[in-house]
Amino acid sequence: MKRIACFLVLIAVLGIGVCRGQVVVIQSQSVVPVYYVEDSILGISLSPYVQYPSVESNVCGLRIGFLWSRHRDVGYLDISGLIAQGDGNVSGLSLAGIWNHAGESLVGIQLGGLVARSGGTAAGIQLGGLISFTAESFDGIQLGGFGNQVGDSLVGVQLGGLLNRVEGHASGFQLASIGNIVGECFHGIQLAGLINRSNGEGCMDGIQLATINLAGEVEGVQLGLVNKAAGVNGFQIGLVNITGAMSGFQLGLANFIANGGCPFMVLMNFSF
Repeated sequence: MKRIACFLVLIAVLGIGVCRGQVVVIQSQSVVPVYYVEDSILGISLSPYVQYPSVESNVCGLRIGFLWSRHRDVGYLDISGLIAQGDGNVSGLSLAGIWNHAGESLVGIQLGGLVARSGGTAAGIQLGGLISFTAESFDGIQLGGFGNQVGDSLVGVQLGGLLNRVEGHASGFQLASIGNIVGECFHGIQLAGLINRSNGEGCMDGIQLATINLAGEVEGVQLGLVNKAAGVNGFQIGLVNITGAMSGFQLGLANFIANGGCPFMVLMNFSF
């Protein structure tokens, strides 16, 4: 009993600290303040219709949801059997059997049996049994059994069972069995079973390794059966290599440099 009492006191003290404090998260593009208002250090839910405190309240301390819990801001420790929902900011450790949702920002660790979702920015670790999704920028590690998606920029790691997608620019490491897709520039390493793609005129600085690699301007290496880029400063190694401009070497069965001294060569081509 003494240990339980001490644990509850610790939760209360930390919860009050979180409620009264201010957490500032430095994202890749912005500084996002996360504020908490002291409402309750303890939340207990069966569903949003049968819970304490009300849906509009903040819980900063410990929240336990037997089925579905829903509040405004949620901080420190959050455990729900099926659905954990914070309509505002979520901070700390949040666990849910099926769906884990942060309506605005996420700071900490978010685990969802099927889906882990942040409607704003996120920093930390996000793990979804099927999908991990962040609507804006994400800093940290994102894991999804099926895939991961970031609506803006990524700084960190994406590990997806099938797919990883970033709408903006990305820096770090991507690994997926089918493909990695980045809407703008990518800096780092992309590994995929089928395709890596850095869309549009975006640059790729680093390494792409997949069956098919597609990019805009490449500073680094493309390794695959088919490699295609608008321009390359580095190497292309594959069965078919295609680029508009080259400052480096191509090694493969068919090598194309549109603006090079030799537009087509077998086995090897180069231009500087």
